[in-house]
Amino acid sequence: LESASVSDKILLDSLKVDGDSRLASAESEIASLKRALGDSMADLQSTRQKIDPLNEALDNSRAEIERLTERLGGLQNIEMERDALHARAESFKVDLERKTIEADKMRTQLAAERGERAVSGHEEEALRIKVSELIARLEPMERDLARVEEERDAA
Repeated sequence: LESASVSDKILLDSLKVDGDSRLASAESEIASLKRALGDSMADLQSTRQKIDPLNEALDNSRAEIERLTERLGGLQNIEMERDALHARAESFKVDLERKTIEADKMRTQLAAERGERAVSGHEEEALRIKVSELIARLEPMERDLARVEEERDAA
């Protein structure tokens, strides 16, 4: 290096200055990138803190959806059972009506064999109701008559 010419020394000094300048620029760029990385890490942490409650709410929503889905399945089972019961009740009603018609036919046939007027099941029920109403009206009259007889006997 001591035997180098002045122009070579100037060139070397120039290259050293240029290298030092580039090194300082690179170090500055690295420091800037480190600050940006630190800021990005802080942003990431902040975002995670915001995401965690959202994830928890999402998990809660999923659990609620699962619970409601199970409940809906139970309600659908109840609805199917209700529909089956309605179908059975309708079938029973039709069967009962058929048997009532058969019973009315038998009553008519028996009455015809005896030479009497036939009474249908509906007419029979209406007569039972009428008799019950008459008995209900007669009971207070019987009580009044018993009271009057007691008063007469006492006098």
